[in-house]
Amino acid sequence: MTRKFAAETIKEAQALIDQGYHQTSRKYRHVARLPEGKTGIEALAEASAKYRPGDALEWATRLGEQAAGGHFRRVYAVCYPGLRREVSEAVFAAFKALGGKVA
Repeated sequence: MTRKFAAETIKEAQALIDQGYHQTSRKYRHVARLPEGKTGIEALAEASAKYRPGDALEWATRLGEQAAGGHFRRVYAVCYPGLRREVSEAVFAAFKALGGKVA
């Protein structure tokens, strides 16, 4: 089954992918990204330092880049303006169809 999308919908979904957004919630159609210029480890260590004083960087490093980035996107991105977005059903479907990643 092939679904057709409006050109504007495809453009918006592709822009999200190009900006590094990953799917974080299918139910609520949330997508999130890392802060500009930060790796997943750096972003998670900075965000979790308040809750893990003294070992946030060590913990994030042990998780690894992919897991740390995914955890930041799912848990902490909501705390930073512009890093998490709720998108329309059409944009979300296009995002997935275009190969948008899952955190």
